Amino acid sequence: MTKDFSGQLRIPIVTKRKYTIRIVAMPDFDFGSNQVMVFEFVVRDGERHVDVDIFNGKAVFNDGEKIVKTRDPFEELNMDF
Repeated sequence: MTKDFSGQLRIPIVTKRKYTIRIVAMPDFDFGSNQVMVFEFVVRDGERHVDVDIFNGKAVFNDGEKIVKTRDPFEELNMDF
């Protein structure tokens, strides 16, 4: 069975190389630095699909590659007053 990606963001005609993607969440509430996730990935052959869980800092590609961004739990305490 093929998964339906019709309701997802699709970026066609992407050349084979390394890319950096920045995803910014637009929630109804502020959840700090967890609203932004930046990661690199490589397009090799064919299409790549990625499922991003921005709140937990995880990205999982259809070929099994996983990216997990660790966050500093004290980051919010480092604010300048």
